[in-house]
Amino acid sequence: MSDNCESCGMPLDEFVVSHMDNRYCMHCQDQETGDMAAFDDVREQSIIAAVELLNKTREEAEELADEMLPQLPRWKSRVED
Repeated sequence: MSDNCESCGMPLDEFVVSHMDNRYCMHCQDQETGDMAAFDDVREQSIIAAVELLNKTREEAEELADEMLPQLPRWKSRVED
């Protein structure tokens, strides 16, 4: 198991890790179908988490998500294309 979700960066532990692929959290991978969340959905949820958990403004949270997500393994090829 990775330390962080390769899609959203969330710290992984036994409570949030996907039961289908331990590189991802259960928020990024549907636990019934295995479908992965779309980039825009992951970005929006990351922004919401930064606002609520890190007390960031919406603008700060958007900047943080836009800096962080392209560095994660799942999205690197999306940026390099």
